[in-house]
Parts: sequence; structure tokens; C-alpha cells
Amino acid sequence: MVGKSDVDATITELVMAFPAAFTHDPVRVQPLKLGIKDDLYARSDISHRRITAALRSYCNSVNYLAALRPGAVRVDLAGQPTGNVTEAQAKHAMEVLKALAKSAPKQGSKAASDASGTQAPATNKWRSPLQVTASVPKRSMTAAEAKMTTAPVEA
Repeated sequence: MVGKSDVDATITELVMAFPAAFTHDPVRVQPLKLGIKDDLYARSDISHRRITAALRSYCNSVNYLAALRPGAVRVDLAGQPTGNVTEAQAKHAMEVLKALAKSAPKQGSKAASDASGTQAPATNKWRSPLQVTASVPKRSMTAAEAKMTTAPVEA
């Protein structure tokens, strides 16, 4: 099993090795080529397990899902165009984002404050929808919501 710190470190390694494809800057996040995992396996010394975990986290992040707009250009490891986001892919991303918005704690709510009245820290931008929903047990999800938040985004 790959831990959260390993995932964050692997994402940083990918950002450094492939800056045209990966970024920590939420404004510069762009859709990745479908099948990019195989390209990473071939071109990186990072273990397959770490690559898979990092891609899962990166591609299910709020920033990445927001970048999946209809017609948005997908890029390969060199930043070259390799296709476009389809309507169906963009729709799925929006559904996941809506589910995240419903399940995320409200900023400034009493539940987000601790006993001393200080604000709870912001959530990690690389958290996957599964991690976010699992950490907020406010209500049970319906089967449809669970399917939306656990279905992997194609990468």
C-alpha cells in the first residue's frame, strides 16, 4: 500500500520529471493523455504501484476534474496535444465535482472549527474524491453517489 506522503512525493517527482504534463499550480493543470500511465511505466524509474497511486490522486483531484471541460486538449508527457476531452468525460467529471461539493465540510461552519475556535486546516488539494467522502461521515451516500465518487477518471 502506498501512503499519502508517498503519493505526494511521487506527484512532486512527476512534476519535476514531466513539467509539461504535471503541475502543482491549480491554474496550469491540464487533462492528460488517455493511457499516460503506460508512458510513465516506460519512461520512469518510479514503481508501477507508486505511479498508479499518484495518477489516481492527481486525476481525481478537484483541480484536475475542473480542467476536464468539453473539448479541452489532452497532453502527453512532453506537453504535446493528443486528443480532446469528450462531452461524456466532462460530464462525469462535473458529476464527481458536484458530489464532492455536497460532501465537503462548509468552510467557516462550527463543525470545521475545533474546541478552541480556530479554523480547521484546508483539505489537501490532491485528495481523491474517495478520501474526501470517507473523511466526512455526515450522511450515508446512495449507491449512485458511491459509484460516482469511486469510478476512476480515465488517464
